[in-house]
Amino acid sequence: MNELYDVDKRDTRTFEQRMQAYTLEDRARLTNAIDAAIEQRKAFNDTFQLITVSGEPRWVRITGNPLVVEGNVVQLIGTMLDVTPRKRVETQLLRQQALERAIMRAQASFIDEQGNAKALNPLLDDLLALTSSEYGFIGEVLYESADSPYLVAHAITDITWDEPSRLFFAKNAPEGMIFSNLDTLFGHVMRHEEVVISNTPASDPRSGGLPPGHPALNAFLGVPIHSHGQCIAMIGLAKRPTGYDTALVDFLAPLLGSIGQFINNLRHSRQQYTDQQAIARLSMVAKNTSNGVVITDAHGKVEWINDGFTRLSGYSFEEIVGKKPGQLVQGKATDRSTTQRIAHAIRHRQRFEEELLNYRKDGTPYWVHISCNPLPATEQTGGGFIAIQSDITETKRHEEALYKAANIDELTGLPNQRLARAQLEKLTQQPEPMSVYVLNLMTLICLMTYLATLPGTIF
Repeated sequence: MNELYDVDKRDTRTFEQRMQAYTLEDRARLTNAIDAAIEQRKAFNDTFQLITVSGEPRWVRITGNPLVVEGNVVQLIGTMLDVTPRKRVETQLLRQQALERAIMRAQASFIDEQGNAKALNPLLDDLLALTSSEYGFIGEVLYESADSPYLVAHAITDITWDEPSRLFFAKNAPEGMIFSNLDTLFGHVMRHEEVVISNTPASDPRSGGLPPGHPALNAFLGVPIHSHGQCIAMIGLAKRPTGYDTALVDFLAPLLGSIGQFINNLRHSRQQYTDQQAIARLSMVAKNTSNGVVITDAHGKVEWINDGFTRLSGYSFEEIVGKKPGQLVQGKATDRSTTQRIAHAIRHRQRFEEELLNYRKDGTPYWVHISCNPLPATEQTGGGFIAIQSDITETKRHEEALYKAANIDELTGLPNQRLARAQLEKLTQQPEPMSVYVLNLMTLICLMTYLATLPGTIF
């Protein structure tokens, strides 16, 4: 057990001293669990985080089972298991899922906002959450000349500190705040088109200082976003408690690519806005997205698909035109209640979002997130639909892995206590009378351990 705390085998720390190793929140949870085991004879099985004497975070799964003699708890019997590797995998899976959801929102936001730069505001929120940063911006890089870039911040955190700064923010933020001073950390990003990581900005020679009253800046990350060899955008993040590093930049790369695609599409929309109808804009986006796009008539029959849909499904335009997509891509394991909701939405010309199991032309199953919007009716047509399909197969696999980690015992492959209790509660809610037998193996072990201490007991 001393190894879990990273202390010498001869360490003589008391129970109370060892409890100090746990994080404040988990120390309280563990204390409550122990108290409940003693006072209420309630066994526990949970994961707690501690910090070793060398400063390393570690997660341990602790079980506690009260040994009751003549109505009193005389001992707690339990185990401690180092689950740090699994916890790190779970944490990485959760971060990966959060990143994938942010990418999906980034790709869908252009459709929803029709090229409106305000769609970058929720993407900035995602960036701040993913990186634990306090404030930041997403900006487009434009050029007065080849060597004179400037920044238009389409999404920026409000960090105003006095009345003049609040007035300036309120006036300029809605249309995009413009910054042209290159003698700053983010100016260095634009001028040299390179990542800037500064965890000591006050002493960084690339920094131009802060305006009087500006909130403190203890860490900064600036990342350029390129397209066709040119810097077209950048993000700036600040005040991450643990500072920034290149590993974080690599992690954010897929989302930054989506932001770059968004900025490119934003530029195209500005050029086309005056003479392009909504359907033309949507078609342009569809051709440039990696997701599958389907345009149907008012009855749900395919009029157009992009290459992304062909890559997802394996079906060419010639094979699917004039047919309903479900006729080809749905199969035996496709959820019927979901397809019924989709059919209802199409009949009533309603927007919908669903997750669905489809099948490729070769029979391979894959999961998609479908975001479908009705198109405006014209004199020639009654209005159709445009559907954006994102491949979420890997996300579903991550969800399954997390479910197993939380509910399935690794050793036996059987449901753990949490899942077993949930299933038992569901069974007991059935109206028909039934008998339920529960065998608690840990209690049996405790009983056998106790009986083994009695004279004359033979096993």
